[in-house]
Amino acid sequence: MAESSVHSKSTCYLRKFFTVVRGNTLASHKDFLKQLTMQRDFTEVRTLEESDVIMTFCPIVSRAGTDIEAALQEIPTGKRVVLVVLHHSFNPDCTVPNSSRLVTRHDILTVDCLFHENHGLLDCPRNKEAVATIWRSLNIQPKVQDLMTKWRSKMTGKMAESSVHSNPRMRKFFTVVSGNTLASHKDFLKQLTMQQDFTEVRTLEESDVIMTFCPIVSRAGTDIEAALQEIPTGKRVVLVVLHHSFNPDCTVPNSSRLVTRHDILTVDCLFHENHGLLDCPRNKEAVATIWRSLNIQPKEVRMQTVSYPLSSLKGLVSEGSSLLLLLPLRKNILKNMTFLPFYQDTHISTST
Repeated sequence: MAESSVHSKSTCYLRKFFTVVRGNTLASHKDFLKQLTMQRDFTEVRTLEESDVIMTFCPIVSRAGTDIEAALQEIPTGKRVVLVVLHHSFNPDCTVPNSSRLVTRHDILTVDCLFHENHGLLDCPRNKEAVATIWRSLNIQPKVQDLMTKWRSKMTGKMAESSVHSNPRMRKFFTVVSGNTLASHKDFLKQLTMQQDFTEVRTLEESDVIMTFCPIVSRAGTDIEAALQEIPTGKRVVLVVLHHSFNPDCTVPNSSRLVTRHDILTVDCLFHENHGLLDCPRNKEAVATIWRSLNIQPKEVRMQTVSYPLSSLKGLVSEGSSLLLLLPLRKNILKNMTFLPFYQDTHISTST
């Protein structure tokens, strides 16, 4: 009986939800719902009657027990409920109490999440696990088109393998700087191009890619939105979001969630006014991500060898001749001295 009940429950797909927001989430509930529904067959409806599930968001502003109790009083019965408790924190590794112990109703699934007024929903393991927990508990299925895409990619496995090779190589870039980067964008470009076949050009028309640098000076959303308005369409774009910090291990929000254009690759980096671009794993990974995504190849190393006949070294004293001079003068002979036989047909080669 227990097995069959689980099986019958698992075949009941919950596809429609109604949203209840209690308090000011600073729009972080929208970020959460976007992650929850982006690749899943889970759709928001306008009325409670249409829904299979009630998604309730409760930001903690005073005490967890008080705020959750007030939220529970507003949730009707007769529907499955997901209670998302939002804890304010800047630290993505922040430990918060398990709010489910404060909820006694068995029809309510409770998850805890982290958010911040400047960064919205944090990009952290806790929030990702909350989304995954809801998917599992409510048996929310992937969208049909996503299943078809996965099936096609399996049927044409070689296409996935050759995607890197079919991806055109990006060799020329044009730079757009939105704001004062304190020259850290130059450090970044130096690392990006030093050993790779990726060259800056002076005009937009010549370029394959637009490299855009956006330092965060007020709020990430505002600054990124302003930068996006300056980026033309029709070219691949790399948006490098520069976060000011002295700490090379600083955790910053994932800026790609604020970018909806599919032709833009977004990476986050750290910089400081006294140290420029920081020497840290995040910045190195950003460079590597761009290399992979744009299929940027290493520069071709060319070697040139030039040969000189010893007969052309007229007027020069060989090391052997130098030795003959040192012996009668009773001078010390250098230990690292090498001797070269002075034959007319000997050649000296040098490679560059």
